[in-house]
Amino acid sequence: MKVVNFNERTCEKYRRYFDAYLDNELPIETWQEVLQHIHSCRDCTRILDSRSRTKQLLRSAVTKEEAPVELAEALRNRFRSERRSFFST
Repeated sequence: MKVVNFNERTCEKYRRYFDAYLDNELPIETWQEVLQHIHSCRDCTRILDSRSRTKQLLRSAVTKEEAPVELAEALRNRFRSERRSFFST
């Protein structure tokens, strides 16, 4: 016999908001709902903590890297030319 955990569906509903929650991109009402849920659900709290640590590690790793000079210059040139063509129309 399989035991059905009805909380799993509730958790799935909130877990899809975790990235937006961590990035402060949720409307206040949704943010409050997610906050209430994670205060009452240990599994989701662990998942959110893990996701937060992963995002922090990734952000830290990326900020330590510098783009090659050639790439940075090519991007600057492309942005300049696209900006000129945008304003000339």
